[in-house]
Amino acid sequence: MRAIYSTFSLVAFASVLVGLALPVRAQEGEARRVTATALLVTQEGVSAQQATRVGVGVRRGLEADARLRFADPVDLLSDASVPEEIQTAIDDLDAIVELVSSGDAAEGQRRAQAAIQVFEMALVSVKRAALTDAYMLDAVAACRLNQRRQCAEGFARVITFRESIEYDATRYPADYAALFAQTSARVLAGARGSVQIVTEPAGAEVFVDGRSFGPAPAIADGLLIGDHFVTIKRVGFEKLIARVTVERDRTATARFPLQPIQRALLLERDLSRLPTELGEERAGPIISGLTGYLFANQAVIGLLRPGQGGGIDVALYLYDFRTRFLLKERRATVPDAEATERTTALVAELYDHVDLTGNVEAPEDAAPRVVERARPLWQQWWFWTAIGVVVVSGVVVAATVDTSPTVPEGFTRFNGAAQ
Repeated sequence: MRAIYSTFSLVAFASVLVGLALPVRAQEGEARRVTATALLVTQEGVSAQQATRVGVGVRRGLEADARLRFADPVDLLSDASVPEEIQTAIDDLDAIVELVSSGDAAEGQRRAQAAIQVFEMALVSVKRAALTDAYMLDAVAACRLNQRRQCAEGFARVITFRESIEYDATRYPADYAALFAQTSARVLAGARGSVQIVTEPAGAEVFVDGRSFGPAPAIADGLLIGDHFVTIKRVGFEKLIARVTVERDRTATARFPLQPIQRALLLERDLSRLPTELGEERAGPIISGLTGYLFANQAVIGLLRPGQGGGIDVALYLYDFRTRFLLKERRATVPDAEATERTTALVAELYDHVDLTGNVEAPEDAAPRVVERARPLWQQWWFWTAIGVVVVSGVVVAATVDTSPTVPEGFTRFNGAAQ
Protein backbone atom coordinates (compact mmCIF):
# COMPACT_ATOMS: atom_id res chain seq x y z
CA MET A 1 0.00 0.00 0.00
CA ARG A 2 2.78 2.42 0.87
CA ALA A 3 4.31 1.77 -2.59
CA ILE A 4 1.01 2.67 -4.20
CA TYR A 5 0.72 5.87 -2.14
CA SER A 6 4.28 6.86 -3.06
CA THR A 7 3.60 6.35 -6.76
CA PHE A 8 0.38 8.32 -6.53
CA SER A 9 2.21 11.10 -4.68
CA LEU A 10 4.72 11.41 -7.53
CA VAL A 11 1.91 11.57 -10.08
CA ALA A 12 0.12 14.23 -8.07
CA PHE A 13 3.32 16.22 -7.65
CA ALA A 14 3.93 16.02 -11.39
CA SER A 15 0.42 17.28 -12.04
CA VAL A 16 1.15 20.31 -9.88
CA LEU A 17 4.27 21.03 -11.92
CA VAL A 18 2.31 20.68 -15.15
CA GLY A 19 -0.38 22.96 -13.78
CA LEU A 20 2.24 25.56 -12.99
CA ALA A 21 3.99 25.15 -16.34
CA LEU A 22 0.88 25.56 -18.49
CA PRO A 23 0.14 29.16 -17.52
CA VAL A 24 3.83 30.00 -17.81
CA ARG A 25 3.79 28.83 -21.42
CA ALA A 26 0.55 30.72 -22.02
CA GLN A 27 2.04 33.88 -20.54
CA GLU A 28 5.14 33.47 -22.68
CA GLY A 29 2.90 33.16 -25.75
CA GLU A 30 0.97 36.25 -24.77
CA ALA A 31 4.20 38.16 -24.26
CA ARG A 32 5.06 37.61 -27.90
CA ARG A 33 2.00 39.61 -28.96
CA VAL A 34 1.82 43.05 -27.40
CA THR A 35 -1.18 45.24 -28.18
CA ALA A 36 -0.05 48.59 -29.53
CA THR A 37 -2.03 51.61 -30.65
CA ALA A 38 -1.00 54.94 -32.16
CA LEU A 39 -1.93 58.61 -31.79
CA LEU A 40 -0.74 61.65 -33.73
CA VAL A 41 -0.59 65.24 -32.53
CA THR A 42 -0.37 67.77 -35.36
CA GLN A 43 0.79 71.34 -35.05
CA GLU A 44 -0.38 74.22 -37.22
CA GLY A 45 0.83 73.90 -40.78
CA VAL A 46 0.38 70.12 -41.04
CA SER A 47 -2.71 69.19 -43.05
CA ALA A 48 -5.11 66.37 -42.21
CA GLN A 49 -4.02 64.58 -45.39
CA GLN A 50 -0.36 64.75 -44.34
CA ALA A 51 -1.21 63.46 -40.87
CA THR A 52 -3.11 60.53 -42.37
CA ARG A 53 -0.19 59.60 -44.62
CA VAL A 54 2.07 59.50 -41.58
CA GLY A 55 -0.60 57.57 -39.66
CA VAL A 56 -0.79 54.96 -42.41
CA GLY A 57 2.97 54.54 -42.15
CA VAL A 58 2.79 54.08 -38.38
CA ARG A 59 0.03 51.50 -38.73
CA ARG A 60 1.92 49.55 -41.39
CA GLY A 61 5.05 49.60 -39.28
CA LEU A 62 3.20 48.19 -36.27
CA GLU A 63 1.39 45.58 -38.36
CA ALA A 64 4.69 44.45 -39.90
CA ASP A 65 6.14 43.56 -36.48
CA ALA A 66 5.18 39.97 -35.65
CA ARG A 67 5.51 40.72 -31.93
CA LEU A 68 2.71 43.29 -32.04
CA ARG A 69 -1.05 43.34 -32.40
CA PHE A 70 -2.18 46.71 -33.77
CA ALA A 71 -5.30 48.22 -32.22
CA ASP A 72 -6.68 51.08 -34.29
CA PRO A 73 -7.64 54.00 -32.01
CA VAL A 74 -10.80 54.50 -34.05
CA ASP A 75 -11.85 50.93 -33.23
CA LEU A 76 -10.89 51.36 -29.57
CA LEU A 77 -13.05 54.48 -29.29
CA SER A 78 -15.99 52.98 -31.21
CA ASP A 79 -18.81 51.03 -29.67
CA ALA A 80 -17.67 47.42 -29.88
CA SER A 81 -21.01 45.91 -28.90
CA VAL A 82 -22.80 43.83 -31.52
CA PRO A 83 -26.57 44.42 -31.85
CA GLU A 84 -28.66 41.43 -30.85
CA GLU A 85 -30.18 40.99 -34.31
CA ILE A 86 -26.69 40.96 -35.86
CA GLN A 87 -25.42 38.35 -33.43
CA THR A 88 -28.54 36.23 -34.01
CA ALA A 89 -27.95 36.32 -37.77
CA ILE A 90 -24.28 35.41 -37.30
CA ASP A 91 -25.19 32.50 -35.05
CA ASP A 92 -27.68 31.29 -37.67
CA LEU A 93 -25.06 30.90 -40.40
CA ASP A 94 -23.95 27.43 -39.26
CA ALA A 95 -27.56 26.23 -39.26
CA ILE A 96 -27.97 27.62 -42.78
CA VAL A 97 -24.92 25.59 -43.86
CA GLU A 98 -26.70 22.43 -42.75
CA LEU A 99 -29.91 23.40 -44.54
CA VAL A 100 -28.11 24.21 -47.77
CA SER A 101 -25.88 21.13 -47.71
CA SER A 102 -28.29 18.38 -46.85
CA GLY A 103 -31.56 19.87 -45.68
CA ASP A 104 -34.17 22.25 -46.97
CA ALA A 105 -32.31 24.42 -49.50
CA ALA A 106 -35.30 26.73 -50.00
CA GLU A 107 -35.43 27.44 -46.26
CA GLY A 108 -31.67 27.90 -46.24
CA GLN A 109 -31.90 30.43 -49.06
CA ARG A 110 -34.64 32.34 -47.26
CA ARG A 111 -32.63 32.56 -44.06
CA ALA A 112 -29.41 33.47 -45.89
CA GLN A 113 -31.18 36.36 -47.61
CA ALA A 114 -32.66 37.44 -44.28
CA ALA A 115 -29.16 37.47 -42.75
CA ILE A 116 -27.84 39.54 -45.66
CA GLN A 117 -30.61 42.08 -45.15
CA VAL A 118 -29.79 42.39 -41.44
CA PHE A 119 -26.06 42.69 -42.12
CA GLU A 120 -26.42 45.39 -44.76
CA MET A 121 -28.47 47.55 -42.40
CA ALA A 122 -25.56 47.67 -39.92
CA LEU A 123 -22.37 47.01 -41.88
CA VAL A 124 -20.17 48.65 -39.25
CA SER A 125 -21.13 45.87 -36.79
CA VAL A 126 -20.42 42.98 -39.16
CA LYS A 127 -17.10 41.40 -40.00
CA ARG A 128 -16.43 40.93 -43.67
CA ALA A 129 -16.09 37.17 -43.22
CA ALA A 130 -19.67 36.87 -41.92
CA LEU A 131 -21.06 39.00 -44.75
CA THR A 132 -19.14 36.95 -47.32
CA ASP A 133 -20.42 33.73 -45.78
CA ALA A 134 -24.03 34.89 -46.03
CA TYR A 135 -23.58 35.83 -49.70
CA MET A 136 -21.96 32.48 -50.46
CA LEU A 137 -24.72 30.53 -48.72
CA ASP A 138 -27.34 32.42 -50.70
CA ALA A 139 -25.52 31.55 -53.94
CA VAL A 140 -25.00 27.90 -53.03
CA ALA A 141 -28.67 27.57 -52.05
CA ALA A 142 -29.56 28.81 -55.53
CA CYS A 143 -27.32 26.12 -57.00
CA ARG A 144 -29.08 23.46 -54.92
CA LEU A 145 -32.42 24.75 -56.23
CA ASN A 146 -31.16 24.50 -59.85
CA GLN A 147 -31.10 28.29 -60.19
CA ARG A 148 -27.78 28.23 -62.03
CA ARG A 149 -27.81 31.84 -63.29
CA GLN A 150 -28.69 33.21 -59.88
CA CYS A 151 -26.00 31.01 -58.34
CA ALA A 152 -23.30 32.31 -60.70
CA GLU A 153 -24.41 35.90 -60.08
CA GLY A 154 -24.08 35.32 -56.33
CA PHE A 155 -20.56 33.97 -56.78
CA ALA A 156 -19.68 36.96 -58.98
CA ARG A 157 -20.91 39.41 -56.35
CA VAL A 158 -18.56 37.90 -53.76
CA ILE A 159 -15.57 37.69 -56.11
CA THR A 160 -16.03 41.35 -57.05
CA PHE A 161 -15.18 42.61 -53.57
CA ARG A 162 -13.01 39.65 -52.51
CA GLU A 163 -10.84 38.85 -55.50
CA SER A 164 -8.59 36.41 -53.67
CA ILE A 165 -11.38 34.29 -52.23
CA GLU A 166 -11.18 30.53 -52.72
CA TYR A 167 -14.05 28.07 -52.64
CA ASP A 168 -14.24 26.34 -49.25
CA ALA A 169 -15.40 22.81 -50.03
CA THR A 170 -15.44 21.97 -46.32
CA ARG A 171 -18.21 24.50 -45.71
CA TYR A 172 -20.06 24.55 -49.03
CA PRO A 173 -21.00 21.55 -51.22
CA ALA A 174 -18.05 20.46 -53.35
CA ASP A 175 -20.42 19.96 -56.30
CA TYR A 176 -20.34 23.68 -57.09
CA ALA A 177 -16.59 24.31 -56.81
CA ALA A 178 -16.16 24.03 -60.59
CA LEU A 179 -18.87 26.63 -61.27
CA PHE A 180 -17.24 28.94 -58.75
CA ALA A 181 -13.85 28.56 -60.47
CA GLN A 182 -15.39 29.30 -63.89
CA THR A 183 -17.17 32.37 -62.53
CA SER A 184 -13.99 33.61 -60.85
CA ALA A 185 -11.97 33.36 -64.08
CA ARG A 186 -14.65 35.26 -65.97
CA VAL A 187 -15.08 38.02 -63.38
CA LEU A 188 -11.36 38.61 -62.80
CA ALA A 189 -10.84 39.01 -66.56
CA GLY A 190 -13.62 41.59 -66.77
CA ALA A 191 -13.65 45.38 -66.90
CA ARG A 192 -12.42 47.56 -64.07
CA GLY A 193 -13.17 51.07 -62.95
CA SER A 194 -12.65 53.57 -60.14
CA VAL A 195 -14.50 55.57 -57.55
CA GLN A 196 -13.62 58.80 -55.75
CA ILE A 197 -14.26 58.89 -52.01
CA VAL A 198 -14.83 62.30 -50.44
CA THR A 199 -15.31 62.82 -46.70
CA GLU A 200 -16.40 65.78 -44.62
CA PRO A 201 -14.15 66.69 -42.93
CA ALA A 202 -11.37 65.68 -45.30
CA GLY A 203 -8.35 63.61 -44.37
CA ALA A 204 -9.96 60.39 -43.13
CA GLU A 205 -8.23 57.18 -44.18
CA VAL A 206 -10.14 55.36 -46.92
CA PHE A 207 -10.24 51.58 -47.25
CA VAL A 208 -11.96 49.79 -50.12
CA ASP A 209 -12.48 46.05 -49.62
CA GLY A 210 -9.88 46.16 -46.84
CA ARG A 211 -7.18 47.92 -48.90
CA SER A 212 -6.05 51.40 -47.85
CA PHE A 213 -6.13 54.16 -50.47
CA GLY A 214 -4.80 56.88 -48.18
CA PRO A 215 -6.47 60.08 -47.02
CA ALA A 216 -9.71 61.42 -48.47
CA PRO A 217 -10.36 62.70 -51.01
CA ALA A 218 -9.01 59.49 -52.51
CA ILE A 219 -9.49 57.74 -55.82
CA ALA A 220 -9.74 53.97 -55.56
CA ASP A 221 -8.87 52.58 -58.96
CA GLY A 222 -8.42 49.14 -60.47
CA LEU A 223 -11.68 47.89 -58.97
CA LEU A 224 -13.86 45.31 -60.65
CA ILE A 225 -17.18 46.57 -61.97
CA GLY A 226 -19.85 46.05 -59.33
CA ASP A 227 -20.41 46.57 -55.60
CA HIS A 228 -17.59 47.22 -53.14
CA PHE A 229 -17.38 48.12 -49.46
CA VAL A 230 -15.77 51.33 -48.23
CA THR A 231 -14.46 51.76 -44.68
CA ILE A 232 -13.62 55.25 -43.45
CA LYS A 233 -11.63 55.97 -40.30
CA ARG A 234 -10.57 59.17 -38.63
CA VAL A 235 -9.78 59.63 -34.94
CA GLY A 236 -12.54 61.62 -33.30
CA PHE A 237 -15.27 60.37 -35.65
CA GLU A 238 -17.45 57.29 -35.88
CA LYS A 239 -16.13 54.54 -38.12
CA LEU A 240 -18.19 54.29 -41.27
CA ILE A 241 -18.72 51.35 -43.63
CA ALA A 242 -20.83 51.71 -46.76
CA ARG A 243 -21.38 50.03 -50.11
CA VAL A 244 -20.41 51.79 -53.33
CA THR A 245 -20.92 50.74 -56.95
CA VAL A 246 -18.13 50.94 -59.53
CA GLU A 247 -19.35 51.51 -63.06
CA ARG A 248 -17.74 50.99 -66.44
CA ASP A 249 -15.98 53.89 -68.21
CA ARG A 250 -16.57 56.51 -65.49
CA THR A 251 -15.29 57.54 -62.08
CA ALA A 252 -18.20 57.90 -59.73
CA THR A 253 -17.94 60.10 -56.63
CA ALA A 254 -19.23 58.98 -53.25
CA ARG A 255 -19.48 61.57 -50.45
CA PHE A 256 -19.64 60.68 -46.77
CA PRO A 257 -20.20 63.10 -43.87
CA LEU A 258 -18.50 61.87 -40.71
CA GLN A 259 -20.18 61.98 -37.31
CA PRO A 260 -18.18 63.07 -34.24
CA ILE A 261 -17.85 60.38 -31.59
CA GLN A 262 -18.67 61.35 -28.01
CA ARG A 263 -15.92 59.17 -26.57
CA ALA A 264 -13.34 61.24 -28.44
CA LEU A 265 -14.13 64.52 -26.68
CA LEU A 266 -11.77 63.66 -23.83
CA LEU A 267 -9.14 62.48 -26.31
CA GLU A 268 -9.31 65.77 -28.22
CA ARG A 269 -8.64 67.67 -25.01
CA ASP A 270 -5.75 65.37 -24.11
CA LEU A 271 -4.17 65.53 -27.57
CA SER A 272 -3.71 69.30 -27.29
CA ARG A 273 -1.86 68.86 -23.98
CA LEU A 274 0.25 65.82 -24.87
CA PRO A 275 3.27 67.75 -26.27
CA THR A 276 4.08 69.04 -22.77
CA GLU A 277 4.80 65.46 -21.62
CA LEU A 278 6.33 63.90 -24.72
CA GLY A 279 9.95 62.91 -24.29
CA GLU A 280 9.80 62.54 -20.51
CA GLU A 281 11.28 59.30 -19.19
CA ARG A 282 8.16 58.58 -17.17
CA ALA A 283 4.69 59.12 -18.58
CA GLY A 284 2.91 62.06 -17.05
CA PRO A 285 -0.74 62.14 -15.97
CA ILE A 286 -2.03 62.96 -19.46
CA ILE A 287 -0.24 60.06 -21.18
CA SER A 288 -1.10 57.72 -18.31
CA GLY A 289 -4.74 58.83 -18.52
CA LEU A 290 -4.98 57.56 -22.10
CA THR A 291 -5.42 54.05 -20.67
CA GLY A 292 -8.88 55.10 -19.53
CA TYR A 293 -10.19 54.76 -23.08
CA LEU A 294 -7.36 53.28 -25.17
CA PHE A 295 -7.06 49.70 -23.98
CA ALA A 296 -3.60 48.72 -25.16
CA ASN A 297 -0.23 47.78 -23.70
CA GLN A 298 1.73 50.40 -25.59
CA ALA A 299 1.21 53.55 -27.62
CA VAL A 300 3.26 55.17 -30.33
CA ILE A 301 2.60 58.89 -29.97
CA GLY A 302 3.67 61.06 -32.87
CA LEU A 303 4.27 64.81 -32.90
CA LEU A 304 4.08 66.32 -36.40
CA ARG A 305 5.42 69.76 -37.33
CA PRO A 306 5.93 71.48 -40.69
CA GLY A 307 9.36 70.66 -42.06
CA GLN A 308 11.67 72.30 -44.54
CA GLY A 309 10.87 72.07 -48.23
CA GLY A 310 7.28 71.04 -47.63
CA GLY A 311 8.30 67.99 -45.63
CA ILE A 312 7.02 66.85 -42.24
CA ASP A 313 9.05 66.74 -39.04
CA VAL A 314 8.02 63.48 -37.37
CA ALA A 315 8.89 62.65 -33.76
CA LEU A 316 7.72 59.25 -32.52
CA TYR A 317 7.62 58.29 -28.84
CA LEU A 318 7.04 54.72 -27.65
CA TYR A 319 5.38 54.57 -24.23
CA ASP A 320 4.55 51.38 -22.34
CA PHE A 321 1.25 51.76 -20.47
CA ARG A 322 2.09 48.85 -18.15
CA THR A 323 5.21 50.46 -16.72
CA ARG A 324 4.57 54.07 -17.72
CA PHE A 325 8.09 54.33 -19.13
CA LEU A 326 9.28 55.89 -22.37
CA LEU A 327 10.99 52.98 -24.13
CA LYS A 328 12.41 54.78 -27.15
CA GLU A 329 12.02 57.76 -29.46
CA ARG A 330 12.92 58.52 -33.06
CA ARG A 331 12.87 61.68 -35.20
CA ALA A 332 13.08 62.34 -38.91
CA THR A 333 12.00 64.83 -41.54
CA VAL A 334 10.07 62.99 -44.23
CA PRO A 335 9.08 64.30 -47.66
CA ASP A 336 5.32 64.61 -48.06
CA ALA A 337 5.30 62.29 -51.09
CA GLU A 338 7.20 59.60 -49.14
CA ALA A 339 5.57 60.13 -45.75
CA THR A 340 4.01 56.68 -45.52
CA GLU A 341 7.06 54.66 -46.58
CA ARG A 342 9.53 56.69 -44.52
CA THR A 343 7.35 56.55 -41.41
CA THR A 344 6.99 52.78 -41.73
CA ALA A 345 10.79 52.50 -41.66
CA LEU A 346 10.92 54.90 -38.69
CA VAL A 347 8.58 52.65 -36.70
CA ALA A 348 10.84 49.67 -37.43
CA GLU A 349 13.75 51.64 -35.95
CA LEU A 350 11.60 52.62 -32.98
CA TYR A 351 10.95 48.97 -32.08
CA ASP A 352 14.41 47.66 -32.88
CA HIS A 353 15.92 45.91 -29.82
CA VAL A 354 13.07 47.02 -27.55
CA ASP A 355 12.03 44.74 -24.68
CA LEU A 356 8.28 44.22 -25.04
CA THR A 357 7.73 41.99 -22.02
CA GLY A 358 6.88 44.84 -19.68
CA ASN A 359 9.23 43.33 -17.09
CA VAL A 360 10.47 46.74 -15.99
CA GLU A 361 10.00 48.26 -12.57
CA ALA A 362 7.14 50.71 -12.75
CA PRO A 363 7.17 54.19 -11.18
CA GLU A 364 6.38 54.11 -7.48
CA ASP A 365 3.48 56.54 -7.73
CA ALA A 366 1.33 54.22 -9.85
CA ALA A 367 0.81 50.51 -10.24
CA PRO A 368 1.50 49.03 -13.68
CA ARG A 369 -1.54 48.50 -15.85
CA VAL A 370 -1.68 45.21 -17.76
CA VAL A 371 -4.44 45.19 -20.32
CA GLU A 372 -5.64 41.69 -20.99
CA ARG A 373 -8.86 39.76 -21.05
CA ALA A 374 -9.71 37.74 -17.98
CA ARG A 375 -8.78 34.10 -18.55
CA PRO A 376 -11.15 31.27 -17.69
CA LEU A 377 -10.85 29.79 -14.21
CA TRP A 378 -9.13 26.64 -15.43
CA GLN A 379 -6.39 28.72 -17.09
CA GLN A 380 -5.44 30.52 -13.87
CA TRP A 381 -2.14 29.33 -12.39
CA TRP A 382 -3.53 29.14 -8.87
CA PHE A 383 -6.44 26.87 -9.96
CA TRP A 384 -4.16 23.97 -10.88
CA THR A 385 -1.87 24.71 -7.96
CA ALA A 386 -4.79 24.47 -5.55
CA ILE A 387 -5.93 21.18 -7.09
CA GLY A 388 -2.41 19.81 -6.89
CA VAL A 389 -2.06 20.85 -3.24
CA VAL A 390 -5.38 19.25 -2.36
CA VAL A 391 -4.43 16.03 -4.12
CA VAL A 392 -0.98 15.94 -2.56
CA SER A 393 -2.39 16.75 0.89
CA GLY A 394 -4.87 13.89 0.53
CA VAL A 395 -2.12 11.53 -0.49
CA VAL A 396 0.10 12.56 2.40
CA VAL A 397 -2.73 12.09 4.88
CA ALA A 398 -3.63 8.72 3.35
CA ALA A 399 -0.01 7.61 3.36
CA THR A 400 0.42 8.41 7.06
CA VAL A 401 -2.78 6.71 8.27
CA ASP A 402 -2.19 3.42 10.06
CA THR A 403 -4.24 0.82 8.23
CA SER A 404 -4.01 -1.75 11.09
CA PRO A 405 -7.28 -2.57 12.84
CA THR A 406 -5.82 -1.61 16.21
CA VAL A 407 -5.87 2.09 17.03
CA PRO A 408 -4.06 3.39 20.09
CA GLU A 409 -6.23 4.94 22.76
CA GLY A 410 -6.83 8.66 22.23
CA PHE A 411 -6.36 8.48 18.43
CA THR A 412 -8.96 8.65 15.67
CA ARG A 413 -9.34 6.46 12.62
CA PHE A 414 -9.12 8.10 9.20
CA ASN A 415 -12.80 7.21 8.60
CA GLY A 416 -13.81 9.31 11.58
CA ALA A 417 -14.77 6.48 13.96
CA ALA A 418 -13.61 7.35 17.51
CA GLN A 419 -11.86 4.72 19.66
